Amino acid sequence: MTEELEQLHNLELLLALEVLRICEKHKLKIVMLAGTFLGAIRHNGFIPWDDDMDFGMPRKDFEKFKELCSSDLDSEKYFLQTDQTDLNYPFNFVKLRLNNTHVSEEFSLDANVHSGIYIDIFPIDDICPKSFQRFVQLKGFWLFRNLLWIKCGYGDNDRKKRLTFKLVKIASSAFSISFLKKMKHKCILLGQNKVADTVVVSDGSYGLKKESFPKAWLDEVEKYSFDNIKLWGMKNYEAYLRHMYGDYMQLPPENQRNHHKRIKIDFGPYAEK
Repeated sequence: MTEELEQLHNLELLLALEVLRICEKHKLKIVMLAGTFLGAIRHNGFIPWDDDMDFGMPRKDFEKFKELCSSDLDSEKYFLQTDQTDLNYPFNFVKLRLNNTHVSEEFSLDANVHSGIYIDIFPIDDICPKSFQRFVQLKGFWLFRNLLWIKCGYGDNDRKKRLTFKLVKIASSAFSISFLKKMKHKCILLGQNKVADTVVVSDGSYGLKKESFPKAWLDEVEKYSFDNIKLWGMKNYEAYLRHMYGDYMQLPPENQRNHHKRIKIDFGPYAEK
């Protein structure tokens, strides 16, 4: 692990502790997701080459968390980034960012948004039980999400060279950012107030199918060691990690060890002397 990545991990843990403080104070459910949960189980902390942290909250708790941050978050130190705080922020998950720091990533290089060091907190949404409603919910969300993040300037260099990207860019010009955000939000919430047995982390990086799992997995949670702290995760971690990664204890080949294509990190006042 490089010294820079170790510094990044330390600041992400600082952010995670702040999220944990608010959630435990107000009895909100929050769990580790994806590579963060895998890291807790396989490495007792960060996957050595990983460079972010992902958490999920049931939609009701997620909305409450956003509301509480307006009064319970140290705004001098932290910034909760949502699709309402930054016009060009297209996602339905939020980022808790560290003020006075900066991270440049290829995917978001052209987006004019707050760019402090961050962790991600995702809403976990109910999926419509009826097939037609489910189709509208997930396909509609997928369509408006892709129009939105391309319109807002997101995309790595390889994607931006593709013809499909350029065509979607042209198509997105027919809609305003606010309209696309409204429609994306409306689609993903179609499963609310219905008897759902499946949930989805809709803006996760593994795709809607892979990011869907039984709602019952969220019923029981427990704490797991993560570096020098403890974080919440699903009690049935084996089922979740098998669903996401198959043989999750097997290390992937080096060419499949993904990161966010960081270009530059400025640790600001947190830089180690």
